[in-house]
Amino acid sequence: MDTILLICLSIIVLILSFAIWIGVFKEVTIKEELFHGGTFIYKDIKCHISQIGQAFNSMFRDQEKYKEHQVRKFTFPALGIYYDDPHNLVDPTQNRSSVGFLVQYKDDKVVEFYQNLGYKIKVLPQTKSIYGDFPCKLRLSCMIGAQKFYPASLKYMGQNKERLGSQMNELSGSAELIQDGKIKYYFPLENKKDFYLTPDPRPEQKNLYKYKDQIEKSSKKNQ
Repeated sequence: MDTILLICLSIIVLILSFAIWIGVFKEVTIKEELFHGGTFIYKDIKCHISQIGQAFNSMFRDQEKYKEHQVRKFTFPALGIYYDDPHNLVDPTQNRSSVGFLVQYKDDKVVEFYQNLGYKIKVLPQTKSIYGDFPCKLRLSCMIGAQKFYPASLKYMGQNKERLGSQMNELSGSAELIQDGKIKYYFPLENKKDFYLTPDPRPEQKNLYKYKDQIEKSSKKNQ
């Protein structure tokens, strides 16, 4: 009996230790910060959220091809711009995103190489944004971090609605940059058209007012 109890306690400790390590209990602090800009090399995709990882895997393979011919073998940070809440879509396979990586210095050879592979190029400007970050330990971190950042950012928008005003009205994508061991989340407050790259129309939503209602709710609580 003591042995079984010890085994159960050990399993609980291991699970808790893993949860702490991956950041399950970590809060995401929301603030306003600059997205520093750079050259976004990307492809537009439309798929179920579970398939986005395949697009990134393809991109990473292309990075390895590029590095084969380089003396200095940089790995560019992965960047995704996301336009929809996959849980609010009538058809989850219509989830839109632009995925690729960010080159934070000018390099015509990099641009030419990836254009020949069918990638698009967009220079993203420095942009004031609503920001939060989360440790990037495993692929699971992307899911946990998103579940923490997006509700917290909507709450922040509601609490600062009067000050932010019209900056929240235009459509834009949210950017997720994997860099320095973190997932860095950005909701642009300016230059929003530069962060809305998808050519696809907005898919049908389950609730058109989901986020507006959440922001209004947070705004009223703050009054």
